[in-house]
Amino acid sequence: MGNHDLTFVAPDRRDEVQRRIAVIESFLKQPGPASAEAHAKLLGLQKSQFYTLAKAWKESKRPEALAGAGFPRSRRLSVSTEQAAFMDDVIARCPTAPTREIVNLIIKQGSQRELPLRDVISRYVSHSRPRALPANLSGSAGLIIDYTVLDIPVRFDVGQPVRPIATIVIDTTLEAVVGLSLSNSVGPAPAARALLDAVRRGRRSAVSATSFQHRIVRPELPAIGWDWFDDILRVAGFDVEPRSVGAYEHGQLAEALMGRKFAGIGLRPRLVTATADRRLSKVTDARKWLTPEDAFRIVRGRLVGTRTTVAFSFITDVRRHILEQSLAAQADGYIPLR
Repeated sequence: MGNHDLTFVAPDRRDEVQRRIAVIESFLKQPGPASAEAHAKLLGLQKSQFYTLAKAWKESKRPEALAGAGFPRSRRLSVSTEQAAFMDDVIARCPTAPTREIVNLIIKQGSQRELPLRDVISRYVSHSRPRALPANLSGSAGLIIDYTVLDIPVRFDVGQPVRPIATIVIDTTLEAVVGLSLSNSVGPAPAARALLDAVRRGRRSAVSATSFQHRIVRPELPAIGWDWFDDILRVAGFDVEPRSVGAYEHGQLAEALMGRKFAGIGLRPRLVTATADRRLSKVTDARKWLTPEDAFRIVRGRLVGTRTTVAFSFITDVRRHILEQSLAAQADGYIPLR
């Protein structure tokens, strides 16, 4: 077996990923239906699953793309051609509205039609809607802080593994996630860790920052003190705008940008405000829990798609250093990976 970078592969899956790489490389030297079937049996996969993995490896050469059980091909949702055409028309008229808003509009405008069940409509919209922020936020807010819950098992302490809360920093000019932290709760400390991740990873962007809004929009969370967090950012030159949840409730912006599944990781935004017992995650022989450190490496490697950010292009090196030190002092002793 060759040496491959397995940084973004869960530790318990690394041996299997190495085995899959070896089998796929053998198949690529002698491709064909019969060869695919024989090699698929070596991995205990169906031929269609093996083709999916082989294609992923051939095109990307990323070991993390082979970590899953073999993703089945897309299944058609149970909607008729007429229903799909109607829903596509509604989506086309408000493509960047939140998923829930589009679903409600489809149900309202289709009240005289035979429509699928609401959950089917919701999945169809989430799958079909363009991956973009709402038009009134794209490029206008600078940075947006949002939360979502990830469908992976993480053990933060001696208790049961839970689905972690991901605090994400979105650069609205790039429409990309540029910073991330994982935690078992929401609040300013996880937000500071996510911003610190963005600052330390961020480099000077090639995108012009002359028209960039030096603004950070964060959720308004009742009974949680944000004063120190806001003060740090204002000293760095940002305007801070608390955002009432409203139509874009927790996780809706993350879903707008990444859908309900991104790079093999499921997003569960409706669990953000749930108690920890509702976020408990089942663990099996095939689905082992991760430490917060391993989970962070894997998730960041998949969700954070850029090493540049417009957001910090206007900050001088001195001010960037001060911002980094100030955030680090409030981030519960957290030291982000470089």
